[in-house]
Amino acid sequence: MKRSTNYSKIPPGPEPGALSGIFSPLRRDPLNFLTNAAHQYGDVVGLRFLKYRTYLISNPDYIEDVLVNNPRKFMKGLVLQANKRLFGKGLLTSEGEFWIRERRLSQPGFNRTRGASY
Repeated sequence: MKRSTNYSKIPPGPEPGALSGIFSPLRRDPLNFLTNAAHQYGDVVGLRFLKYRTYLISNPDYIEDVLVNNPRKFMKGLVLQANKRLFGKGLLTSEGEFWIRERRLSQPGFNRTRGASY
């Protein structure tokens, strides 16, 4: 029996083949590629690298929802999980209670007054 996929829940984005080529626009100029994708497809862009699906979120309110308001509802991608040895165990790769502890420890460095002084 074939499993059905509800494609209406997957946000629009570039065709998967556009991301897998060795000389793809993403590899040549990642910032330009992601900026253009956000302009072309909107605040949430669906991206597929080989068999992995990921999302580019560019709306600050949505980013706050994911990182601050609802971090337990979202999990880190497989690429980050696979690279814990490279990136270490910190805000970028951790989840759950450890992530919350790390976030609280680093939070004072990101207040508005301190940010303005940078």
